[in-house]
Amino acid sequence: KKLLILTRRAGFNVNMSDIERESFIEESYLKEKDVKRFLESLSNFDNKPGQGSEFGKVLRYIASMHLDSDEQPILQVKPRYVSKNSRLGRLEGTANGVTITSDKYPASTPWYHEVPGAGPEVTASNLRSNLLDRLGDSRSVSYSDNQ
Repeated sequence: KKLLILTRRAGFNVNMSDIERESFIEESYLKEKDVKRFLESLSNFDNKPGQGSEFGKVLRYIASMHLDSDEQPILQVKPRYVSKNSRLGRLEGTANGVTITSDKYPASTPWYHEVPGAGPEVTASNLRSNLLDRLGDSRSVSYSDNQ
């Protein structure tokens, strides 16, 4: 949503459907109906060899807007590995970072701003909502901490 807001503020008429999105969680994980097995399967998802951590990189969810040859926005939100020493790589907790490159701010000296995020409660609520949307008709799946 932040990408959508910033792109609209830049003067483009865009909607959520214009954003190419890639989830942190692969579609195959979302097909598991048993919550316990789903959570156990996520352990396979973390720290896979060759995924970046051994190369000094960290995983970040990156939103980007570029203009195509017709000066129309290309919007993408995807997980990407970045250098742990980069501005985005050094983000902690709920912090968000915005890097803008333009004619006035080339890639060698981009404009950068860091702001606090929504916090764990709001983020968890949004993640839950997004997961329920992605799960579609699997919404009947229930989970209890007392298992």
